[in-house]
Amino acid sequence: MTQLFDNLSFHLHHLKNKQKCQYCSCAPASALSEPETKELESAGSYSSEESRYIECVLECAGNKRIRVVSVYVPNGQEVESETFFYKLKFLEHLKNRLLNIMKTEDFLIAGGDFNVAPEEIDVHDPKALDGRLCFHILERAKFREILNNGIVDIFRTFVGIDRKEFSWWNYREGGWQNNRGLRIDALLSSPQIADKVLDCSILSKVRGWDTPSDHAPVMGDIDV
Repeated sequence: MTQLFDNLSFHLHHLKNKQKCQYCSCAPASALSEPETKELESAGSYSSEESRYIECVLECAGNKRIRVVSVYVPNGQEVESETFFYKLKFLEHLKNRLLNIMKTEDFLIAGGDFNVAPEEIDVHDPKALDGRLCFHILERAKFREILNNGIVDIFRTFVGIDRKEFSWWNYREGGWQNNRGLRIDALLSSPQIADKVLDCSILSKVRGWDTPSDHAPVMGDIDV
């Protein structure tokens, strides 16, 4: 993966999970000058060991600065479990960090696996999944707090409120084959960035490749 970006003259920054020896969160690759990068300093134990958050600053034309965030929100494992409440605390910490960025003059783009399907249109069966992990009202409320403070869900804003598309399908029970999925991966941004979106789509065909991830990429084309 890193060789691919090197061949394209992109700068790639990533964090390696200190517990599982795998990559949990990767910063965006940049074709611009090498960006300043840092981990979420204020998150403390919520991200430092699991490498769930990284952000970089891109210096663009016109002295514009874009702060780009890559995040991997904890899954939560089981509703009402200790890890579930850890997930809620992580979302609260993430909200605070993103809102602090919004208070600066930097533009914001935040993308990754948020492990929350925000609305009924974002799941294959809202009634069956009500109260289940990734669609529990407490998780959705935490995610909604982010959006209620002026941060934009780029995909939903660009395609409209009626299009049902997913970014994740379970490996088991024919999730992909029967299109029983969730939209838990997202691109979020400040309003200034949202106004410059040319396209946003979920590359769902990738999920049908041989030995795929259970997630499909979310792609945004933004004219900055």
